Amino acid sequence: MANATRMQIAQSSNIYVRMDAANDAAQHDTPTSEALASGLGSSADFELDSDDNITYVDNSQVVSTIDELDAGAGGSSTACTAFIWIKHSGFTSADKDTGTANSTYLKIHFQEAANEYISLFPGESIMFHNPGTALDAVNDYWATASTGNIYVEVICGAK
Repeated sequence: MANATRMQIAQSSNIYVRMDAANDAAQHDTPTSEALASGLGSSADFELDSDDNITYVDNSQVVSTIDELDAGAGGSSTACTAFIWIKHSGFTSADKDTGTANSTYLKIHFQEAANEYISLFPGESIMFHNPGTALDAVNDYWATASTGNIYVEVICGAK
């Protein structure tokens, strides 16, 4: 049997209500009773490539105004043909010594569509795997900070 590069992904979510402290009860969290909000998540295991020669590249960087996720001056067209993983680190720089506010979010744009984006809050990440030809390089993805600077962790995998 030949080697193959595979990916396992698992995601889970818990939606809850944070109850304020009142009388002798401390602040506490309680699960929602909404049936449609329970059990949100998924898992998958699939082949990324039929061999074991995926190349991994770190394109992490600080983001403020809308720009390509191209890791700085000169730009980068790093291939992300297997996957791209993007994370809002929760920090303002690579030193990770100053945190962002919990309300600061990272906007991920596809190409330069400023008003069309996915939001990531501190600690949140997203992965796109086996993207089409319009989204198979790091500079096909754009990002903006809702305010200030956000250190964005970006890992690309290329077949």
